[in-house]
Amino acid sequence: MAGATAAECAAICCCCPCTVMNLLVLAVYKVPAGLCKKAMNKKKRQIAKKRSKSLLHERSSNASASAGGGHAVTTLEEQLVAHTKKEKEAATAAEKGEGGNGCR
Repeated sequence: MAGATAAECAAICCCCPCTVMNLLVLAVYKVPAGLCKKAMNKKKRQIAKKRSKSLLHERSSNASASAGGGHAVTTLEEQLVAHTKKEKEAATAAEKGEGGNGCR
């Protein structure tokens, strides 16, 4: 009988502090970390949704501007070529706007 009582006492003395510590870690670290992670994921989804809407809007405006008014789907390569052309045009316009002062 004395051995069983001592074992129960040892189990309680060992497990209670561990349980309290687990609850403390849960309350102080895990719950706030989970809430922050959830908020960051929600923000990422909102940004991705906003980007996809702007891309869809850009594609639909490109399709309506194309000849015949059909649904022209631009490929990534075509978009890259168009973007590169815009950048080159902007660079040449900036060079022309600087004049001949010799500074670059």
